[in-house]
Amino acid sequence: MSDDSPRRLPLALTTLVARLARSGWRPEPTDVIWLGSPGIHFEHQFLPDALDLEARAAGLSVVFHERKDHGLAVLMRVE
Repeated sequence: MSDDSPRRLPLALTTLVARLARSGWRPEPTDVIWLGSPGIHFEHQFLPDALDLEARAAGLSVVFHERKDHGLAVLMRVE
């Protein structure tokens, strides 16, 4: 059993539900989904440099990014 095995089932179920709902969204392999109190929790984990790439694709720029236990980012619309 690999280290990411506990993450596979929630990710697969979320992918299935998104498809059935025809939401047009799908979780990414780095996403973490778990059942907790209360409800279902979702965390999107960015790979190195992915935040900058995704921000640019959305017309935003990263003006502050702190990488610690929990990341903190400030984005601004590109004029």
